[in-house]
Amino acid sequence: MKSKTEKTIFIIIGRGSITRNILRSGVLEELKKSGHKIVIIFWNVRNRPLPDYLRTEFAGLGVVLETASSPRSSRLYRYFKRLTALLVYDPQIREVRYILSGRWRWLLPLERLLLFPFVRLHFLKHLARWLELFFFNSRVYANYFDRYRPDLVFSTSVIASVDMEFMKEAKRRGVKTVSMPRGWDNVGTIFYKVTPDLLLVQNEMMKRQAVAFQRLPATKIKVVGFPQFDWYYRPEIIMSREDYCRRYGLDPTWKIVLWASTPDDSRASQVMLSLFQNDELGVPASLLIRAHFKAGRGSQSLHWENLPQVIIDHNWRPEPFFWDNYDLTTDGIKLFVNTIYHADVVVTLCSSIVLDSLNLDKPIINLAFGSWYDKKGNDISLKLYEYDVYQPILKIGAVALARSKEELIKAIHDAFDCPNRKSPERLKARDLFCYRGDGRSSRRLAEAILSLL
Repeated sequence: MKSKTEKTIFIIIGRGSITRNILRSGVLEELKKSGHKIVIIFWNVRNRPLPDYLRTEFAGLGVVLETASSPRSSRLYRYFKRLTALLVYDPQIREVRYILSGRWRWLLPLERLLLFPFVRLHFLKHLARWLELFFFNSRVYANYFDRYRPDLVFSTSVIASVDMEFMKEAKRRGVKTVSMPRGWDNVGTIFYKVTPDLLLVQNEMMKRQAVAFQRLPATKIKVVGFPQFDWYYRPEIIMSREDYCRRYGLDPTWKIVLWASTPDDSRASQVMLSLFQNDELGVPASLLIRAHFKAGRGSQSLHWENLPQVIIDHNWRPEPFFWDNYDLTTDGIKLFVNTIYHADVVVTLCSSIVLDSLNLDKPIINLAFGSWYDKKGNDISLKLYEYDVYQPILKIGAVALARSKEELIKAIHDAFDCPNRKSPERLKARDLFCYRGDGRSSRRLAEAILSLL
């Protein structure tokens, strides 16, 4: 039996990336200091046993590990989800989907004409949430509440099905709920069907979006930053350049171009590889390809065997237990921080790697050609950079946008020759998107959770 002062906190973990962002960032350690009991519930999407290394790493005094299978849904609920998903409508994402699928683009204006008035009926959001809570409450996770009697549920992804079911059961029982967006770009694009007592967001822009698009009161939203970025403010983990380069077989006197790849990046990766196949940079440089954990299909299809200056980095642990099939361990996190730190320039698409790089003030180049194509073979890579969420970074001028190979080569040389040229812009973008570069986001997040107990 727990004491009157001891509370029980549920933490819901649905992905390997969330294990990194929350459990290994410092949030768990801060919560443990409170002396409250913590029950970490991992989403067991494939009905596998919880890996032993996770039990060894996280279970211990005051911390219990559980797994939860996927919630099942009725056909009626699936229709309800599809309909209510339209309550937050992003025309840019819809346009890109039309283009990539090859569907009739003339339908898009008609779709917008029909849906724009619909999404402005904000009372429908509140009605949909009421129906979600009282009509579609499956109680699939009631046994966890009966067993542990939690005082608070911390949902780490407000849109994940397992998180929503835990929050619904908590609300039914009068248990406090805290949740947060898993990423930095969905507050204005995805309808939050279940809203917590306190929503934690990563920056002030996301708070404004939550008020405008999700119709949440500002008093129930708190800005905490990105806890996973706290690692960039721990100088004790930084390796010497010699030690880091030895790890990958790189020459420490050469420049390092980091290409942070995407899930389906065969064409974009080939653009980067061609620079080194043909020695188009004209200076001693190595290409480090950071294979994307989701697939890395492009990096897997590349042929770099005869290019010793090209290295493929698979610094993550394949883990089929998680929905996203990977887990970045503590050692992997430290190595990734060093990868960003020792890169002389980071080349990527419209990706969260940009935010990682901002925290270490690294020159950033966005590839705006040769990556995305429509069904007719037209290069539509620039469409990536029309999304509203990315516009502030472009307007500030924190990144170089390369629309051709010539512009890419020039931008790489500019980064080599004058790496600090865009430092003021990068610092401004960092503060705008990452809230504060102080390494204290994990503490702020934990304090916000504990404030409800």
